Amino acid sequence: MVTQNELKDIFAYDEASGVFTNLLNGTGTRRKGGIAGRLTNQGYVSIKINGKPYGAHRLAFLYIKGVLPEFIDHINHCRSDNRWCNLREVSHHENCKNRKLGKNNTSGQMGVSWKSKRNRWIAWISIDKKQVHLGSFINYHEAVNVRKLAEVTYGYHDNHGNKE
Repeated sequence: MVTQNELKDIFAYDEASGVFTNLLNGTGTRRKGGIAGRLTNQGYVSIKINGKPYGAHRLAFLYIKGVLPEFIDHINHCRSDNRWCNLREVSHHENCKNRKLGKNNTSGQMGVSWKSKRNRWIAWISIDKKQVHLGSFINYHEAVNVRKLAEVTYGYHDNHGNKE
């Protein structure tokens, strides 16, 4: 495991841009002054140190706070945006309260779906790993409003359910 001092010997981290810069020449393509890391298939920036890959968002926490938290939330849902103002240490439970809208969502609102057998919109929310039914509605906007109110009530992040 890399330490904060080792990290600061190898890289500079710019809090405003979220970019790590190489302080030393290294193996392969690592050159002094160059931007460190590569984009993974999952959209995260990954930086190798001693052959081990680390998420740049995790290294940002190590660089600033001296710790590697178990869970870090990208507030704006952009996994490659490692600006310090976009990162926050969270529990797994809190991290689930700031998810972007899924690609397979057809209603345009997380926690709202159309039930054709009932000819109604259904609203629900997950609380402590349990799905809580919020009601069924003839009007889509009523279902959305009830879901949004529940998100506020149960402490979901303002960005929860946004597309980006």
